[in-house]
Amino acid sequence: MKLALEFAAGAKKPVIIRYPKDLVPAPKFVRSACGRPFTLGKSVVVKKGKGASVAIVAYGSVLSEAIGAAGILGREGMAVEVINARFAAPIDESIVAKLLEGKGLVTVEDHRLSCGFGSAVLEEAARMGQIRGRIAMLGMDKSFVGHDLRRVQLESAGVSAKGIVRAVKGMVGA
Repeated sequence: MKLALEFAAGAKKPVIIRYPKDLVPAPKFVRSACGRPFTLGKSVVVKKGKGASVAIVAYGSVLSEAIGAAGILGREGMAVEVINARFAAPIDESIVAKLLEGKGLVTVEDHRLSCGFGSAVLEEAARMGQIRGRIAMLGMDKSFVGHDLRRVQLESAGVSAKGIVRAVKGMVGA
């Protein structure tokens, strides 16, 4: 949050910062995910996966779920890359460039898919002529999400670490 506020204070234009009210990540997570200052439109690779065929690109607080999914997949012998997108707009072109490397993308967000982060990645891929890659979007569909604990809502929407693992395995055919 400190880095996001520093970025917003120096932006000299309107900035929106989304944050959940019930999630306080462990200090180890914060260091790995937010160790560098924010630069407009630039993502941060949080975990490199040697030989990874899929990059999990998380936007917002679900980054902790993406890191959890990477841990589960790693224990099962499957390497993935994890990227903290940091911005919904503009989309970092280096995310779409993963498609050029032959990687599949799994975007993860904790809000509506339509007009959301995953849609913006698809639009950027189309603009760059890279729509031929494999992209899966995880987020809230058009169904009603009832009042419940955040972890229950994320699980029911498939945005938990387990849901991300299912998407990655489906993408690589495991």
